[in-house]
Amino acid sequence: MTSIVLPGHVLLLRASGEIDIDTAPLLRAALRPGRERVTIVDLSGLSFADCALLRVLVSTRFRSRLVLVVGRRHKVRRIFECTCTERLFTFVPDVDTALRMAIGGAPPRAPEAAGSGRF
Repeated sequence: MTSIVLPGHVLLLRASGEIDIDTAPLLRAALRPGRERVTIVDLSGLSFADCALLRVLVSTRFRSRLVLVVGRRHKVRRIFECTCTERLFTFVPDVDTALRMAIGGAPPRAPEAAGSGRF
């Protein structure tokens, strides 16, 4: 997992491999509370995730004004669908789109206004 803070209080985190009860603390540490206005979480490198991922992302959502989720693979997408938590996040197709939204190229929509969360 790698994370960087970008101008404008934007945090970009790239996750890879598996997120489960054993690896979730690493994700939580990388998403430590800060002054982030927007948090971008790139899940495109994940091969597996369980509810531990969801728990960390939901807590992040309540700390950050907007959480943009990138790269919902079928295995990971199912967690959001089964728990009806898609509405809490804004899903975008790639990191470039997320960066444009976060840094000001396009105004980010509130998750409630984002529709079903599908792209």
